[in-house]
Amino acid sequence: MNNILVTGGLGYIGSFTALRLMASGFSCVIIDNLSNGKVSTLDRLEKLAGVRPAFYENDFADTQALKNIIEQESISAAIHFAAFKYVNDSVTNSLPYFRNNVAGFIDFADLMREKGLPLIFSSSAAVYGSPDPPRSTEQTPCNPDSPYGWSKRMDEVILQAAAAGEQPLSSIVLRYFNVVGAHPSGVLGEDARQTSPMLIPSIIRSVLEESSPLIINGTDYPTPDGTCLRDYVHVLDVADAHVAALNHILKQSRDYFEVFNVGTGRPNSVLEVINAFERVNKLKVPHEKGSRRAGDAVAYFAATDKIKEQLNWTSKLTVEDACHDEWKWAQNKNV
Repeated sequence: MNNILVTGGLGYIGSFTALRLMASGFSCVIIDNLSNGKVSTLDRLEKLAGVRPAFYENDFADTQALKNIIEQESISAAIHFAAFKYVNDSVTNSLPYFRNNVAGFIDFADLMREKGLPLIFSSSAAVYGSPDPPRSTEQTPCNPDSPYGWSKRMDEVILQAAAAGEQPLSSIVLRYFNVVGAHPSGVLGEDARQTSPMLIPSIIRSVLEESSPLIINGTDYPTPDGTCLRDYVHVLDVADAHVAALNHILKQSRDYFEVFNVGTGRPNSVLEVINAFERVNKLKVPHEKGSRRAGDAVAYFAATDKIKEQLNWTSKLTVEDACHDEWKWAQNKNV
């Protein structure tokens, strides 16, 4: 059995990926410094998977501790999620983002290279910035418009260069679009509900706190209903993309490097998501029109031909599924 190191494995996407890895026959070894994850997530994973993953409370940038874990657990490959992730926060606190996401990542990547471990890297559609046209392929020029986006792009460049080195590091970069959803059981989801700036958590807050209606930031965009268009991909589909990438890279040479978009390829507007939430959950979402936010792109979504052809992955779940699953998670008092 392959033992897979999952950094940041108690966070949102990391925990779902750990769940899908275990369901696919892999053994997970999670490291997390608990800055954004909770130990109680281990109980949730055990409840859903029937097995408890190994866990170490460590920072991924602690090279010596990580080296000991890799040797002790006979690690076969790594998936890296341990990054700071909020675009707006990165604008006002840029240096911590570069320190953690880039400076810390360099030592981590070098250790993976030294140990000969293939790496799946959690990137973001934020590397594209505000693409024109809005459909981004993996060849779309990268022009990030936030320190977060730049930190991810820098890591991609590091990995591409490392693949061409004398002692190469093999890696796959997965660029996610807007990740949404929770487990349909309501047992597992994103813990940062009170502070998350994402659309569906904001919808849920507006439902639970009727005095705080959802503000739609811009209703006069050149789109069919005037609101922004985004590619919303379910977290379970994103987790499955990691499993597909892992199965693929384990068969490749040490100088392998590829980039794949992870999305649905089908954008939805803000109003469409609100309407889907109301329809699926049979309730009303209090909302008001607001002004545009500086820096918001009119539309962006993924071209997914490459990941379908090379990794045999395609999204299966819908925005309606995400709305149902996140509301069930919220009703279980996990908000």
